[in-house]
Amino acid sequence: MRTIVYVDGFNLYYRALKRWNLRWLDLEAFFRASLPDGHDLIEVKYFTAEVDAFLDADAPARQRIYLAAIRHHCPAVRTIKGRFDTYPISAHLVRPEGKRYQKFFTKKRRPLLALNAEILARDNFRHTSTELGQKVHVWRPEEKGSDVNLAVQVVHDAWSGVADSFVVCSVDSDLCGALRIVRDSLSKNVGLLIPEGSNSKSLLQCATWQKVLTADTASKCQLPYSIEGVNLTKPEGW
Repeated sequence: MRTIVYVDGFNLYYRALKRWNLRWLDLEAFFRASLPDGHDLIEVKYFTAEVDAFLDADAPARQRIYLAAIRHHCPAVRTIKGRFDTYPISAHLVRPEGKRYQKFFTKKRRPLLALNAEILARDNFRHTSTELGQKVHVWRPEEKGSDVNLAVQVVHDAWSGVADSFVVCSVDSDLCGALRIVRDSLSKNVGLLIPEGSNSKSLLQCATWQKVLTADTASKCQLPYSIEGVNLTKPEGW
């Protein structure tokens, strides 16, 4: 079965690769190893955006190295770029005593809640007991375009008949509409690849089948430390 895999790059990075500390991933080998039997991978379409140096000065250089390594080492991978914006927005600090918010503050997030309490206690952050929290300006990093690019591409490819199976690697429920069109209106095989520990009930309802991506498979599908024929090596810390 001729198969194309559509990868939400930031979704895969934050849901799996960063958490597993396996960022130097050979995308082609990984998805070949992760597809069920009977699937012949003909292309991986990798949707990402150039990261902003505002929050991490070294991040753009690491990303450029990785994308270049993929380009030279993985002939079946095509990178499709959106854009990445960082801009200020106004938002309310979360009040620590609000029961409504307790379920969101796991052990990992409690230090942030404590910091909010410290800031709200300062004299220059006056507030009443009925306020949700002092409104402040914060920087918001946001990827733009990749989800739309992915949705349009999978519908276009299915309509064009360039493959038999269309497989999405994401847990973004915004893709549900596109997958329903491919499965129900175009009668195509739709697969869903989700990193272990993640969940997307909405997307699962739009797919023909689902499979879990594992850290064990990713660890066996890393790029070579040095990419043959070009001056590219794995970034420090990856």
